[in-house]
Amino acid sequence: MRYLTLFSLLCVFFACSGGSETQNDSLSQEGNTTEMAAPSVESVENFEELKQLVQKVTGDRDENGKINNANFPGLIQETIKITNTYPGDYRSRDLCFDVAEILKIGGDYENAEKMYAMVIRLFPKSDKVGMARFQLAFMQKNYMEETAGAIANFEAFIRDYPDHPAINIATQQLYQLTN
Repeated sequence: MRYLTLFSLLCVFFACSGGSETQNDSLSQEGNTTEMAAPSVESVENFEELKQLVQKVTGDRDENGKINNANFPGLIQETIKITNTYPGDYRSRDLCFDVAEILKIGGDYENAEKMYAMVIRLFPKSDKVGMARFQLAFMQKNYMEETAGAIANFEAFIRDYPDHPAINIATQQLYQLTN
């Protein structure tokens, strides 16, 4: 289920980022990334190249199918670089959110926390902020044991997004933290 969610997120990112649709999709090739020449970390200059790096990182899996998190530092570095280069671009927002999701699924909660916070800070009027705040709070509560941060983020989510589909879950999670 986790990989299906990850695949869906990446499909949304790739669809939003434009570019050539004729490239090989490493996820559909059972992790085979040899046919796609992904850029090195130092050479990423635009969204198309970063999309290739994301494909490489998410396609590089261990024998159990888990994403190889050894590639996460380069992905984080390049995401920050691209976001700083294109600060107002909706693709920067989507990229930050998607990378946060990849990091969370890969178990790198500290960096996922930073990427979710980046979405909230840099794109405050974005439609991604509500889910970023919810995911941040949920992760802080359930994986990081950061009670104060989880409470603050659940309270902000409930206050700012009372009609969000995840409002009942957020209310329940906050209740568990405060009672």
